[in-house]
Order: sequence, then structure tokens, then C-alpha cells
Amino acid sequence: MVAEEAEITTGCHPHGFAAACLYRAGQELGHCLTRQELANVAGTSPTTIRAHRDRLLELLDDRRDRTRD
Repeated sequence: MVAEEAEITTGCHPHGFAAACLYRAGQELGHCLTRQELANVAGTSPTTIRAHRDRLLELLDDRRDRTRD
């Protein structure tokens, strides 16, 4: 929902963005899924997952910074 409101999902294939969210969630929870493993399952590339993850992290960092001010 946060990503949709910020429109960072516009023009994205849902499976690539979903894989990036799963990758990030796995990192937070200590699961060792690689971008390649997720890319194989999602039918996308590790580069796409990294790009979506980076955009998502930027959004979350910006939101966190705004709540601190």
C-alpha cells in the first residue's frame, strides 16, 4: 500500500516487485534467500529484484525520516 501510494509500482511487473518485497522481508527475518532463487521462481532477473528493493528501501527511509522530524 505504501509503495502504491508513492507510485513506485507504476509500470512495474507485479511479480518483480513482489519478489523484491519477499527478498527484503526474508532479509529482515534472517532467511537466506538469494535474489537468484527468487528471480527463478518469479520469472524475473536478480537485477530487477535489486532495483525494486532499492526503490522500496528509499521510500521506507524517506518515510522514517519524515516521522522523526
